[in-house]
This record gives sequence, structure tokens and C-alpha cells, in this order.
Amino acid sequence: MNFTTAMKTVLFEKYASFNGRACRSEFWWFFLGMVLLSLVLTFIEIAIYGMDAAISGTWITLVFQAMVIIPNLSLAARRLHDTGRSGWNQLWAITIIGLIPLLYWYCSKSSDEGNRFGSNPLLPDSVI
Repeated sequence: MNFTTAMKTVLFEKYASFNGRACRSEFWWFFLGMVLLSLVLTFIEIAIYGMDAAISGTWITLVFQAMVIIPNLSLAARRLHDTGRSGWNQLWAITIIGLIPLLYWYCSKSSDEGNRFGSNPLLPDSVI
């Protein structure tokens, strides 16, 4: 999966889909896209409101975060499903130490077999 496909899939096709699986490339390309969009919005905030407003955030940041919270949560849940874990494991992020296993799971390769959340998204359906 490439950058464009990942962004289109997450934002338009599976915006609020918490079912199924998401491959590593989909997860990390979307993550990169969110970082790049955040940087662009930060530069816009600096140009409009100055450095102080950009540091504390403005309505631009608030609207952006509200728009992408659901796709971020759904993609993270589907990524955890790809590794055979429940999407509820995202709650470990509440604890600081819980970010370590989450990062490990997000980076983990999925098995080629199907699991209780579906078949591997990188394999054709006929293989499984």
C-alpha cells in the first residue's frame, strides 16, 4: 500500500470502520500523512496568529483534531486486529508505560494466516 492509497482508504473508505484488519504500511503511511498535515497547519497558524497561538493551538488545530480522531482510533484498532489483539488495547496509551507495547504491536508483522478479525489484508482472498 502506498501513501495515497492509505490516506484514501482511511479517510474515505474506512473512516469509522473498527472491523477488519489494517496492514503496517496503511498504518504508518497514514501516520506520516497526519504528521505532514499537522506541520502544514502549524505553519498556517504561525502565519495567521503568530508563534504564541501556534504553540498553544487555535481553532484550526481543534477542528483538525476533531476531524481525525475517529479515523485514527479506527485505524489503530484495525492495526491491533492485524496482530491478533483487541482494539481495546489502545486504552493502554492512557498509561505512559503502555505506549511501549502499543508501539511494539503497531510495528509487529502480522501472520499470513487469518485470525478472528479476518484474513490478512495483504494477501488475495483466494490464498486463505
